[in-house]
Amino acid sequence: METTMKHSFLDNYSEGAHPRILAALSETNIVQQTTYGDDAYTL
Repeated sequence: METTMKHSFLDNYSEGAHPRILAALSETNIVQQTTYGDDAYTL
C-alpha cells in the first residue's frame, strides 16, 4: 500500500523562516533603501 504525505495549508506564518532567508535579512537589515520597486532588491 502506497503512503501519501498529507499537506497542510493552515497559514503562511505558523513555521519559521528558512535559515538562508534569515541570513539574507540579517545582512541587509540596516541598509536603507527607497520604496518597494525602486530599491536594490526588488525589480
